[in-house]
This record gives sequence, C-alpha cells and structure tokens, in this order.
Amino acid sequence: MTPPEQTPFGSDTVLPHQADRSAMIRLKRRFNNINRERLRRLLTSLAPEQRGFVELLPLLFHVNHPMMPGYVGTDTPQGVADYSPSDRQLQLARHIARSFTTPRRAHRVLDVQALYLMGSTATIAHSTSSDFDVWLCHREGLGEGIARLRRKADAVSAWAASVGVEVHFFLMSAEAFRERGAEALSTESSGSAQHHLLLDEFYRTALLLAGRAPLWWLVPAEFESDYDAYVQTLVRHRFVKRDDFIDFGPVAAIQPTEFFGATLWQLTKAIASPHKSLLKILLLEAYAADHPDIDLLSLRFKRAVFAGEKRLDALDAYVLMLDKLEEHLRAKGDATRLELARRSFYFKTGVALSRPGPREPDWRRETVQAMAERWGWDQWTLDDLDALRSWKVDRVLEERRSLVEALTATYKSLSRFVRAHAEFSRVSERDMTVLGRKLFTAFELKSGKVELVNLGLSSDLGEAQLEIHSARPNGGEIIWSLHRGRGIAPDSRPSPALRRASGPLELLAWAHFNGLGTLATRVTVEDRHSDFDANVAGAVLDHLRRHLDPQLPRSSTLDDLAAAPRALACMVFVNLRVDPQAAHTREGRLIASARGDALSFSGFRTNLVQEVDYLLVTSWGEILTRHHEGPRGLVDALCEHLTWVARAQQAGKPIITFGCSAPRQGSSVASRVEELFRDVSAWYLRRGDAPRRRYVLRTGTSYHLLLAEDGAARHEFSGSGEQLVRALGRPNAAYTATRFDARSLDDPLLARLYEANRPGVVQVFDRELDEGIELWVLDEHGALYTERRDGHDRAIVLRQLGRFLEAVNLRQCADPDATVVDCDLDLEAAHAPPEIRFYRIQPDGRIERTQPPADDTAGHCFDVKVIGESAGSEPVYTLLCEDVGFSTREHATRVFDQVAKYVLGRRRGGETYPIYITDIDLSGLPRQEEQARAPTTIHYLHYKQRVERRLNDALARVVAARTSAATGSD
Repeated sequence: MTPPEQTPFGSDTVLPHQADRSAMIRLKRRFNNINRERLRRLLTSLAPEQRGFVELLPLLFHVNHPMMPGYVGTDTPQGVADYSPSDRQLQLARHIARSFTTPRRAHRVLDVQALYLMGSTATIAHSTSSDFDVWLCHREGLGEGIARLRRKADAVSAWAASVGVEVHFFLMSAEAFRERGAEALSTESSGSAQHHLLLDEFYRTALLLAGRAPLWWLVPAEFESDYDAYVQTLVRHRFVKRDDFIDFGPVAAIQPTEFFGATLWQLTKAIASPHKSLLKILLLEAYAADHPDIDLLSLRFKRAVFAGEKRLDALDAYVLMLDKLEEHLRAKGDATRLELARRSFYFKTGVALSRPGPREPDWRRETVQAMAERWGWDQWTLDDLDALRSWKVDRVLEERRSLVEALTATYKSLSRFVRAHAEFSRVSERDMTVLGRKLFTAFELKSGKVELVNLGLSSDLGEAQLEIHSARPNGGEIIWSLHRGRGIAPDSRPSPALRRASGPLELLAWAHFNGLGTLATRVTVEDRHSDFDANVAGAVLDHLRRHLDPQLPRSSTLDDLAAAPRALACMVFVNLRVDPQAAHTREGRLIASARGDALSFSGFRTNLVQEVDYLLVTSWGEILTRHHEGPRGLVDALCEHLTWVARAQQAGKPIITFGCSAPRQGSSVASRVEELFRDVSAWYLRRGDAPRRRYVLRTGTSYHLLLAEDGAARHEFSGSGEQLVRALGRPNAAYTATRFDARSLDDPLLARLYEANRPGVVQVFDRELDEGIELWVLDEHGALYTERRDGHDRAIVLRQLGRFLEAVNLRQCADPDATVVDCDLDLEAAHAPPEIRFYRIQPDGRIERTQPPADDTAGHCFDVKVIGESAGSEPVYTLLCEDVGFSTREHATRVFDQVAKYVLGRRRGGETYPIYITDIDLSGLPRQEEQARAPTTIHYLHYKQRVERRLNDALARVVAARTSAATGSD
C-alpha cells in the first residue's frame, strides 16, 4: 500500500482512500481469522492437560465461582469483555465443578478487557514443554482490585502447576502501559529495561484468547509514526468505536536506551537459555543497525496481513525473526554467527530431523526440514545437533565458546550503538545494577572463579575417568590441568586439557559443579611437584558431592543480586598439596608429642597447617576458590571467611563444611582448623556489645591479631607474646571486644582479663608478686596497659593509680569532644566518664572485684602534674610540683633532674620511693591519628608511664649522686 501525502501531525490525518467502516470490519475479520487459525493449530499440538487449561482460562476470569480453580473471594474483579463461554468451555467447567452455572445477569462492569498468550505460543518455536505467558489486561481504575486480581492469577498459576502446566501472568493496563511503561524487574519480565521492544514482541506474537482485539491491527504500518492522529480520525469518522478495542499504542518510537537494557536482560537470560537468548539479542543488533528507520518484525507482520497474506507459516513470528537475522548477518558477512543463529533456531523448535517423525503431517517438521535442506545441513550435522542433551564436555565447551563469543560481540556492538545515541535515562538504576551483576557473575573471568560451562545444553557430562596433571613451565609457578581419562591406554599422551587452574581444588570444583565428577568417576593424578595424590583428589570430590548441590549456584534471585553478595556455603580444605611431616613420613617415622595442638605442635611449636584452600558459593551465583599458604596462610583464610560470614549474618548463617586434610595425616589437623573456624565465626557473629571485634591466636611461635568491623576482617598483627601485649595496648577508636583462641596461651590470665572486659569501664587488675606488684588495666575501649612494679607497696601503687584515673575522668568530662562511653546510654550520659573498677587476681587464677583503694594521702604527699602544649615542631612540657613549675623551655632534657631534686628535697627524711604522676593535661597537644575525638584512658596511661620512667631514672641518678658525694665526704 503506497502511503498518501499526510498533513502535519495533530491535524486531521488523511486516510487511505479505501478506509471506511466496512474496510475496518474486513481488516478486523482478517486478523481474527489468522488468530483463530493460530489458536486451532495451538490446541491440536498441546497435551490434553495444556489444552484443557488454555480453553478454560477465559472462563476462570469471567466469573468467580467458589468451586473453580483460582477462587479467592466474591470481591475479585471479574467479567471478560466481548466474551461468552462456549459449550466446550462450560463442559470443562462442569467437569471440575458439577454445580457450575453461568451468571443469569450480565456483568454491569467488565473488569478484564482481554486475555492474550504471547511469546513462542502458537509459533514454530512452541513445544509441549513450553510454558505460557499470559497478558491479563484489566481496565484502568481498579484500585485495590488489582491486588485481588493478582492473588487470583497466582492461585490459577498454582492450580495449573498442579496439573503440569507452567503459566506466568502479567497484569496489564493499556492506559498505564502507555503512560508509565512496563512493570518493575521480576524473574519473568524485563522491567524498565524495555518498553516499545516488549510491545513489538507482543504485537507480533500475541494470541487473543478472549476479549478485545488490539486497535493497532487497524492502523497501517506506514502510519505508525502518526498513530494517535490516525486513530482519532478513525474515531471521528465513526469507522471504529474505541470501546470495542484495547489500545497499547504504537511501536515506532523505540529509543536507543531500550536496546541496552534489553541487551543486558537477554544476556542474563542466556545463562539458562543461551540459544533462545542469542536469537533475541541478534534481533536487537539488527534493529540497532536499522536505526532510526527500524524495520520492526511487528510491522512486517502487519504489512503482510494488510497485503492479504494468509499462510500461517509465512506469518510465524520466529520464521520472521530468522529471516530478519539472515538478512542482517549476510549483509555483515558474518557466516559464523549466521550458522550459530540457525542452530539456535533449530534447538528452539525442538524438532529432531535425524529421528523418524510422526505419521500424521506435521507443519513444524515440514517447515524445519525445508529450512535445513536450504542451509545444506547433512545427516552428520543433524545427528550431532539432535544429540545435544548427551553432548560430552569437549563438545559443550566448543558450543559454549561459540555462544559466549557471539553474545559478547553483539553486546559490544549494541553498547557502541547506545553510547553513540543516548544516555541511560530510561533504564532504572536498580535494573541496571541487577542485570549488570547477573551478567558479570555469569561470564566474567577472574582468578579462582569456577565457571559454569554447561549453560543448560547437555543433561549428562559425567566422565568415567578424569586426570589431574601438574607442570612447572620454565621453572615458574605450578600450573594444574584437568583431562579426560585415557582409559585402557594409560601410556598414551593425555587428551587436551579441559581446564587449567592454579590449584587442584578449582579443577575438582569445576568438575563437580559442571557434572563431570559423579559417583562413578575415577580420578587419577600425575604430580611431581607436591604431595597431592589420587587419594586426596577422591576425598575432595567425595566431600563436594556429599555437601554441595551442583545446582546451588544457579539459585540466585533478583533480590539477592540487588543486595551485597553473601556466603551461601563455604568449604575449608587443609594441606591438600603438602604433608607437613613429609620428610619424616618418607623415613618411616612420625613426630609424636604431648603438645598436640596442630597449630603449635611439639616442643618445636611447628604449625602443621601449611596451606588452606577455601571454596565459597555466593548469593550472586558465583563459585570462588582461594589458596592461602605460608606462615600467615591460615590467618588470611580466616580473614576472608569472616568477611563473608559477616555479610551473611542478617540472612542466615552459611553452610560451612570442613574437608579433611590429606588422609595420611588423619583428622586431627582438620578438626583443629574446624574448631578454630567455628569459634571465630561464632565470636564475630555475636550480637550486642561490640561492633568491633578482634581475635587472638597462635600459629607456630607467632601470635596473630584479627580485627573485624564494618563487615570486613583484616590481619592486624603478627609477633611474639611481648609484641602481642604491646599491640593490645594500642589505642582503640571505639570499644573493641577481644577473644583468645583457647589453646593459644600457655598462661590463660590474659584471656581471663578480656573475658571480664566491659565497654565504658576502666578496669584495674593487680597480682601480687614475691617482691612487688603486676598491674593490668583495660580502658573503656578495651586497650590494654600493663606494668610491673618491683619492690613497691601494693596499697601505695593502687592508691596512686586510682588518684591518677580520677583526674583523667575529670579531664574527659571537661573535654567537649569526648565521647568516652560506648555502651547504649541516654543523651544526658553521653559524655559521662567511664566507671573505674578494681580487681584482684588470686594465686589460683580467680579474678575477684575489690573496693577502690582509700585515698588517705592528704597531708602526706603532693601532686605532680604534667601539662603538654604545642610549640612549633616540638611539644613543650611543664611539670608542676605543688605550685612550682619546671618547663622544657628552661631546662630542656634536664627538666626531669630538676623535678627529681625538688621532690627529693621536699620529702621528709629524703625518702627515695618512686615519683608518681597524679594528673596529665593533653589538651594542648595535637590529636594523634589513632585517637578518637578525644584521648582515651590508654593515652594518659602511656604518657604517665613514659614520664614516670624518666622521672624515676632521674631520681635514681640524683640519689646516687648524693650517696656518692656523702661517701666521698666521709
């Protein structure tokens, strides 16, 4: 039809000369005839259960009958426009409910405007295993009735599933669709990623079951860009009545942004249905190549009908699609993707030409047969394609490579197109994020990731025998490879590698999750570079089979992808490639010791955990493996594990299993690691008192400190016991709870102190020694201070320390930046100083709380106060003894000798007991990087210790000098 000259948009559009009421009736009848024949063809091809469901579907939404499937209440919207049940439909209804009757009075308001099947239904691509996508089109203004209609649709879906029919309902309002677009992203929809592209698919595939026909049928393709004006003219001339049709609008205005969103969506669908998605993504590429004058398939379909085409095969949506793809790929000279598109089409039809067909004529088989002959496919090709479900891994890998290359090439082409034409304004941020993550997790390559290669192709990749080889090319890193077994010819060269990796766990996990490793699979190992052998390989594969479902990674939902990834399952394997006692094993002996801790074994304190392999299945559907070795291997594995476990806290704990260490070592090493992982995990997942947590353990002769906060864990320190105490003494920005591995300390005192630790409290512990006292202080943030005073009186030491802590309290109250207490208190207590508690450590190790020491020093001693202030690059310190000041400005480093002489001169009888600092003012000094908003108690204690040490060293010098002088004078 040649388009006539048109007036500007918005005016009275000039209609084709043959357009009148009778022409509109003939057009509608033509489309209805095609629709009726497609429906007849569909029903004759369906299984009995499917046919009964399709025939009954309109009636289920026409009336609410309590005995019929999907009934959820009398107030559910009902009534299908332009529909009255047939005798066949009434018969089906009475077969379900004998009491079923149709309403005597017609519905005053018809809530359902139409029911459509869309997608592959009634096309050459439909088979008895296909599901049904139903557009349930309701009138605008239902309000709360939409939710009730959704509940009914869900109930009908559940009933259909019970009789073996899979159906997905999409509630649609034509007015809302035109104004607001498609529904949000869900498992079966593409959400905001596309609008007009979805409408294009609807118009070319929609099969009307009942209700109003699309008004789009009556608008010639050449008037698509002037659609609304054309429709207004039809209505104005009374050639059509709007209420007789449903109007989703035109399809011409496809924006470039839709291509990108639709591409991402189809790429994510390709994970489960790669060939089907390839056809659709290639169609998007072909559309983009036509932009802005896109030759849409829906318009091809409509032009053919307007031209009088009646043959259903020529109007088939998938045949039209393949024709379009062949034109596009031939124009590009892309024979590789053209052949892949034909294979994808063939797989989608489900027709197996290499096998005998049905006795009765089958239009689908006849059409595909003609296509295959035109493509030049021989018998070998047909045999290979029809064996898809039994392909082995090498053939699957070959096809996967072709699919990924084709999908990637199309994605890049469309990305370039979108960048050249538009911003991503039409695709919602959430949808872009979710679709991008799905794509990334499915196809992105990264170290240690286990790829899922089957993509729904073969149903059995199981291998009777697999081989694992190791090699060290050019003396570099060891490379591991997986091969198919050589069977009865073990001396022959190995088959080409199926997979290469940096470790054997990744290969075995790859075999397990891709279905190669079964109960019947035998694994052999050729390895001259480590202690890995067939026994270990078999144990690992068996552990994977017993604890991890191969389908687990494929269960990620869109809600999972919208959130941060978390651990669904974790596995820990110890010493897969190394025997810690290999040298002794080769000599026929093993080390035995009463010190049985595998992390610090025997008198040599040997760490028997020399490497840890970690496997993780995430909520995003990824399978990751990590290898940790060396002195910090176990600690690094723990940190990675804790980070993932912390993310899973709100969504349920992950499945955690522990693989055996090499079988030759028994289970003691793995049991020790399991005990450690479970203890650390339980500690970090405890709710309540501390968002910051740290854990102390020993491996070999080194202690390690792990810190977790804000959902992440890191290794903070390694060193000796003395270095550990110093590390625990570092200031904390907030309260940090600390736990010790039960087997890591020879003396459990430190662990007991931290068990008594509480937030917002300064805790002083003392233990009497034969000659002196040992002090331990935990400040309000859990930082540790320790000091030993030989030859000192316990009462004096505690009394002086108590005076100092009280002074610190007063300073913290006065500091406007201080937020000392970290526990949950009201606003009035937000700046309250920490409580001070005293404890005594009994000889048997028990810790008992005691009363604060009485301050009875009035009149017997005087205050020694330190004031620090910033003055240029070096701080200036002033020491006040009573009201007399000594400053580093005047005395430099000799200030401590001057103070010692003054104090000694003020004491009765010249007593030489130590000098104690009673107060320190740090407000004039710049804040240190590790401090919170204000200094905490540990800062004051560290300053006190350093100043007291220098003062008492000076005091010793002064006393020695006086003694020497007195001796000389004698």
